[in-house]
Amino acid sequence: MKTIELDMWDVKYIPSGHVVDTGTLGPCVGVIIYNPLGKEAYAGHFVAPSFNELEKMVEDALNTFQTPNNLEIYVAGNSADTLDAAQRAYELEVRGTIQRLLPKYGFTKEQIYIRWSPDSSCANLKLNVDTGKTLLEVFDFLDMIYKGEITTAPEEIVKRYEMLELYPDT
Repeated sequence: MKTIELDMWDVKYIPSGHVVDTGTLGPCVGVIIYNPLGKEAYAGHFVAPSFNELEKMVEDALNTFQTPNNLEIYVAGNSADTLDAAQRAYELEVRGTIQRLLPKYGFTKEQIYIRWSPDSSCANLKLNVDTGKTLLEVFDFLDMIYKGEITTAPEEIVKRYEMLELYPDT
């Protein structure tokens, strides 16, 4: 199984026989549109202002896969900055833009799995296109905050992380 690792600004079609790795996502956003029927995906590592590229990727995926009701969309990353209020507001607006864009193309909440990173952290998202298994890793410096499937990750990893800080023995 060959791994295709994305760099910033990359958008790629991922055929069967591959694992896609979004690369490290700080304020960037990783998006994977997965076609479980065809065992293929489109994936991108988006720097915030690149929404035209994201929209083009969504359109390419819909044209290629021809099965919009069967697609799954995984979104991760976009850790907000805690030091610069203007930058933080912008990064949070990025989240809203993505959350409005996907339904515009007919995707339902049952198809979309979004797990934003906690403040000042990083994430990494991987998908094995043959098995459909995902791996989401969210970390803060050297501490792992979450590691597991994106589909079963807590919707708000931030709250889980805050709980771990408050109650380290749980």
